[in-house]
Amino acid sequence: MENPGARRQQIKDLLSSLPAGEPGSALVTLLRPLRLQVASLVSEDGFNFLLERTVFLTGQSFQWINAEPAAGAERELDTLRAKLATRTHEDALAASTFLLSSFVDLVASLIGDSLTDGILRAAWGGDALGTLGEDKQT
Repeated sequence: MENPGARRQQIKDLLSSLPAGEPGSALVTLLRPLRLQVASLVSEDGFNFLLERTVFLTGQSFQWINAEPAAGAERELDTLRAKLATRTHEDALAASTFLLSSFVDLVASLIGDSLTDGILRAAWGGDALGTLGEDKQT
């Protein structure tokens, strides 16, 4: 990773800025368009695997997000939103940031930073992550 700390901070800022009302809804709001972009490269099953792996890894730091057998991405996203809704805003934001950052890091480890930044911009809009990654394109 070129600068995973900067990407993690940008993701936290993005989650915090969404008007969804709670971090769980914000997380799902960001994962849905990301799902379309990632699945176009690795298939829907590939996306589901990456999401399951990320939920498992997140559960290591946030035990209340324990991995359960997945029945598809939509159900997994609904389960995540419900679990996050039971936590304080701070806990939910921390777990959402960890989960989304871990997912993005996992994708980047497979396809590279430059392509990952392009996927994030396609999923979330060109300005979503500010100038992150732009210096690599010169």
